[in-house]
Amino acid sequence: MFKPLPFPDHQNVRDPLWQRLWATYSDVITLLRADSIPTDIEMCGSEWYIAAQLPGGYSLSIRSSEEHGSAALPLDRGQLWAWHVTLHGPGENDAEVIYDSARGDQARGGTAVLPLMAHLVPHIEAARRSTLRPKEATDAPPPATGPALPADTGRD
Repeated sequence: MFKPLPFPDHQNVRDPLWQRLWATYSDVITLLRADSIPTDIEMCGSEWYIAAQLPGGYSLSIRSSEEHGSAALPLDRGQLWAWHVTLHGPGENDAEVIYDSARGDQARGGTAVLPLMAHLVPHIEAARRSTLRPKEATDAPPPATGPALPADTGRD
């Protein structure tokens, strides 16, 4: 049986505006959180966006495209024209727009969630790989010690 993921643990969860935004964009939030990506609605003044914390100090900001006005996510999903996603790196000035469904080839995705997620998954996986320590030779088990075993001659 499907068990909904719990709300994050902070004071905004009691705010009706936060709750409305959470419900409006729950499909995107749930897909990211189901993949173990801490995801929340960030409210900064009149700017609302989906924030996802990736491994290695990376994060995603998922907003509305500025092609039709504000970058804030609209309260009414029907007023969302396009997605605009920025990947923020661990450095202060490391930010790159990785998806904008108001422009170019990505415009075919419009406001659909599956093209958005299909474009985000490689970036999420790359962030995960960047935090993984390569397996080193010293991680191998030590060689066995003891008497030498007879060679296998293949005869029974």
